[in-house]
Amino acid sequence: MKSAFFNNIGLKALALLLAIATWVYVVIELQHGSVEEKEMLRNILPPYRFVSKKVPVKLNLIGEPQNGYSVAYDKISIKPAEFMIVGPKSIVSRMTSVETQPIDITGYSKTFMTDVSVSTPTKALIKEKFITVTVPILRDKE
Repeated sequence: MKSAFFNNIGLKALALLLAIATWVYVVIELQHGSVEEKEMLRNILPPYRFVSKKVPVKLNLIGEPQNGYSVAYDKISIKPAEFMIVGPKSIVSRMTSVETQPIDITGYSKTFMTDVSVSTPTKALIKEKFITVTVPILRDKE
């Protein structure tokens, strides 16, 4: 094992030295590129300016609970209730909320908790993809 490490040690040291020298050269060239090169890169790369924004979660409930029961909308719990969105300014500035995937409450007769994913535009990023929702379903008063 030891002989494999020291075998051709001169060539290995030379390869390492050349790799470091190449890296230093590339870094220096990138820092001192000409104005024309920098303009060309600006034209090639998309002109995204990334921003962040905190937006609330919009719950998407579909269906109706069992007859004689209803959803207590004022007691619904959403965790987290807000998301930090990061993306191009043109997309993030138009966003007012993130919406959950549909939650079907058809036939439910008691409170339930579920994890559901949220939808975001393709060029926007969020840290978490799932939220926990507690939907209180109460018996109607007669």
